[in-house]
Amino acid sequence: MHSGEQFRHDMLNAGKALHTQSLKLIPIETRLNMVEKQLQEQIVVDVFRGEKTHANMLANELVAIRRVSKLVSDLKVIFETLIVRMATLHDYNEFHSSISSAVGSLKVIKSDLKEVTPAAKQVFAVLSESVSDISTYDIKPSPNVTNVTDDALVILEEASTIVEGGLKRKFPTLPEIKPEKRVLVNA
Repeated sequence: MHSGEQFRHDMLNAGKALHTQSLKLIPIETRLNMVEKQLQEQIVVDVFRGEKTHANMLANELVAIRRVSKLVSDLKVIFETLIVRMATLHDYNEFHSSISSAVGSLKVIKSDLKEVTPAAKQVFAVLSESVSDISTYDIKPSPNVTNVTDDALVILEEASTIVEGGLKRKFPTLPEIKPEKRVLVNA
């Protein structure tokens, strides 16, 4: 198998494996959320009954459950990030392969075109430089997904605006209470 084909095949398999593992985390996360809710409810009941020792023990367990839940949630985000990154690399590799084959074809006819059209020499120089730039494009991983770039901030702001609009449609706007409409109660 050609090294480019092997790379595409490996990336595709790795993406599928990560997606499978990500799907396995969903029931685990659901189960942890259910246990967390049950513990929270039991803690409230124990505090109400005055069973402080049992409530303390459950609270400590709840802390541990929340840590594991956060770990699972973070792992899902990491898997999703890797899946998207691998898909991007796969798409970039496909793009590069198609450009490379087109450039290869152009190189074959390059000398013939130069003889027919003198202006083709300049076009090929620009094309060669562009392909070189594409081939040497450096994709640097950004392992820390909590640091957000300016472009990502714009996307997040757009998403926040959409969520805010959805919430405004779901909840009625509350009337403003002005100081002159307040009722003062004398004590």
